[in-house]
Amino acid sequence: MKFDTRHDLKFLLISLAISVFFFFSFTSTPEACYRIINVTTNLEEATFIINGPGSYSGSGTSWSLGGVPGGTYTIVFGDVKGYVTPPSESQTLVTYDNDTITFIGEYEWIVVKKNIIVGAGPGSRNLGLVKVFSHDGTETGVSFLAHGYKYGVNVASGDIDGDGIDEIITGVGPGPQNPAEVKVFDRNGNQLTGLSVTAYEYKYGVNVASADFDGDGIDEIITGAGPGPQNPAEVKVFVYDSLEQRFIDSGVDFTAYDTKYGVKVTAGDADGDGIPEIITERGPGPTYIRDIKIWKVDTSSSDIGQWSASRIAY
Repeated sequence: MKFDTRHDLKFLLISLAISVFFFFSFTSTPEACYRIINVTTNLEEATFIINGPGSYSGSGTSWSLGGVPGGTYTIVFGDVKGYVTPPSESQTLVTYDNDTITFIGEYEWIVVKKNIIVGAGPGSRNLGLVKVFSHDGTETGVSFLAHGYKYGVNVASGDIDGDGIDEIITGVGPGPQNPAEVKVFDRNGNQLTGLSVTAYEYKYGVNVASADFDGDGIDEIITGAGPGPQNPAEVKVFVYDSLEQRFIDSGVDFTAYDTKYGVKVTAGDADGDGIPEIITERGPGPTYIRDIKIWKVDTSSSDIGQWSASRIAY
């Protein structure tokens, strides 16, 4: 058998060239390929961390990064108050070709369905009965006597002990001999130890509300003197001391009006700064004139007994 040396050499060179081509094609592709990670969310406040062959972080509704190495990446979304956090997710970028992966984080708004707390009205024969209803008006089965006095009961709610669950706050109704007694009960109607205070020496009960003025996640109790004909329009704020397990005077103690018959109180963020204010209304005297006032609470003092309040002019 005869061999054509020139032909064989030519064939060998062609084969070698093809082998080199495939070698470099398959060994250099991972570096030459372009890979992208995209993240989209439905909240500007969203944050996230991505871990894998590389580690990255970002925020907002649209984020993208190119030139990343191939491999498996896992995203973990940050919490946003008031929303359900999207679950973590893993995706893989191929190492041998151009590729793109997209993570989608859908934050769901938490719809809070709160219960309804009602207290008996100020009838002279009405006991201090409190009932709790579901958001749809059906009874929860929670029903209890908050105080041993007639003339009903005033109610509010707030997280007073910092356990993340609102408690029921009650104030004695406006009977002529009723003390300004405030109590706190859990959501099942059980009175909490140490969570009671007599706000004033005056009779005719006490009005109650709550708000978190210092931003620590624990609500303070606001009290307003009851509607006695000689009662000043005095407002106070009490703070729960978890170490001593009792209410202490915050230092906020002011007269909202120069009239008698007490004062009604509530709270809300009236100026939009994210911090609640005290809102007051005159008590129901015979010369009653509607007069709503708003008061800013100053909690800058490190000593809780030194808080103060000043009126916001509108």
